[in-house]
Amino acid sequence: MFRWIPQREEDFIAMVHAVVTDAHTLTQ
Repeated sequence: MFRWIPQREEDFIAMVHAVVTDAHTLTQ
């Protein structure tokens, strides 16, 4: 689904956190 491959673990965590936050917002 995601084609962007983060080169740093911090970027990956930030991306996942953003996706989870958006999904949680939509759930509410």
